[in-house]
Amino acid sequence: TSRGVVLWASYNDTVQSCDAASNGGVGIGVFSSGGGHTIMGNTANSNTTAGIQIGAGIGGNLVKNNTITSSPNQGIYILNAPANTIVGNTVKGARPGIEIAASRNVIRNNLIAQNSAGSGVYINGVADTNAVEQNEIAGNETGVMVILQARNNVIQKNNITGNTWDLVNRGGLAQTTGRNWWGTADEVAISAKFSDTINTFI
Repeated sequence: TSRGVVLWASYNDTVQSCDAASNGGVGIGVFSSGGGHTIMGNTANSNTTAGIQIGAGIGGNLVKNNTITSSPNQGIYILNAPANTIVGNTVKGARPGIEIAASRNVIRNNLIAQNSAGSGVYINGVADTNAVEQNEIAGNETGVMVILQARNNVIQKNNITGNTWDLVNRGGLAQTTGRNWWGTADEVAISAKFSDTINTFI
């Protein structure tokens, strides 16, 4: 089918314990308007577009304890949707693992690994004031990528290890990027996988 599970112009719904696999579009999607949804305990595997997507303007959702694998595009995609909580998910084999093109979201306690053709966390566009905290971000092409006008995002207390690049801030704007574990205390080794002209890894 073109889509697995879709919520359209609704509020405060729960999508739980679903298996959304091998769809031609999104695995689980929230579109049009609404918000306040809980998307919890689902699997979304091998969907053509995002595993889970929250559409423009639909905020205040909880995306918790889902497993997303083998997505040729985003594992979890937050598109112009503010104030969502993304917690306890496992995202592997996506490109990127979690993409945030929105503001005031919390990405916490997720396993974001083996996204070898893309970033673990991709902070895009005019995204600002997002918190990326206490995640395991490992074995990706880039652990965390920040691009364009994204600014004032807090990326801290994560384990960011074993990536080709651990953190790249391509836009060169202010972020908080200290207090992460980079797999070593050797500052030369850390800086070799850290590309940021304005912020520090310390």
